[in-house]
Amino acid sequence: MRQIIYRLRTLPLGLALVAFVACNLISGTFVITVMYENLTVGSSNDFYYQVVDVTEEEDWEDHKDDIKDIDNVGFELWMDNNSGQAITAYLYVAPITSSLNGSSTKAAVMADGIRVFSLPLPDSEDIFIGYAESFNYVGNIQQLRNMAEEGQFKFFALSDASPVNFDIDSVKVIITVSAGK
Repeated sequence: MRQIIYRLRTLPLGLALVAFVACNLISGTFVITVMYENLTVGSSNDFYYQVVDVTEEEDWEDHKDDIKDIDNVGFELWMDNNSGQAITAYLYVAPITSSLNGSSTKAAVMADGIRVFSLPLPDSEDIFIGYAESFNYVGNIQQLRNMAEEGQFKFFALSDASPVNFDIDSVKVIITVSAGK
């Protein structure tokens, strides 16, 4: 009988402890996806420039204060090489606070930006790179994760050829985030 009474007395304490732990350790992973379409890097441009901003996305809004880690940043990409020669396409990023922008020179982007993606494009071919495959081409991932944690960064697409002439039919930036209380 004493054991039963002792167990019943400690039950509220045990339930309170379980409730505290459950409320403070709730965590999860979510994915934020941003899609850009019909980006042309033609002969009049040295590169394509875009600000990636996920801070307006619903999942970001719901979890921004609870972000613990950026697990992965990947891409899904459709590209067309219109240059008449084999080229290598590059994707560079820069922090949102960087002075690099659409008016910068290609040389400045290459010098001050962070190259995160390099992709050989055969002459006059359409290329698709899926999310899982994109990790074969991504470099400087920790710097990219750091920028993604801010929710905004600058994105530049360029190539090793001049004049630059390729199309990005679509690029999907996929950010996997761990969040918790």
